[in-house]
Amino acid sequence: MSAELLLSRLEKVRQTGTGKWLARCPAHDDRSPSLSIRETDDGTVLLRCFASCSAAEIVESVGLQLSDLFPPRLPTGKHTRKSKAHRIAWNELFCAIETDLLALSIAFQDFVDGEPLSPGDAAFLSKRAAHLVDAIQEVRGE
Repeated sequence: MSAELLLSRLEKVRQTGTGKWLARCPAHDDRSPSLSIRETDDGTVLLRCFASCSAAEIVESVGLQLSDLFPPRLPTGKHTRKSKAHRIAWNELFCAIETDLLALSIAFQDFVDGEPLSPGDAAFLSKRAAHLVDAIQEVRGE
């Protein structure tokens, strides 16, 4: 479930930030918003009533279940949505691989064309190759 389903069942909802809201708590006689709602990067919905109502009491009072606060899982047991940090880490890893491969392919073409490598270029290419080995190990989970 995304937070929208829960939010649609609450009163006096006010967004306080990205993925964050305040609303009246439906589990007690709430005159001013005392329920904090937050949706995490993986789609989990977190609830905190400042009058101490439990998450179970809150979702039950709007006709939902605790399981509705969590994203559906794929058959493998993984979340259907990846965290933003996880996506960024993989993106950075693949950008680094791309950069290293480009440097190595340019050097290889120079080698094929008969251009000698300076000691500095050789050291640079050696580091690029080592980065690729590290990246491969990271992808494999080693």
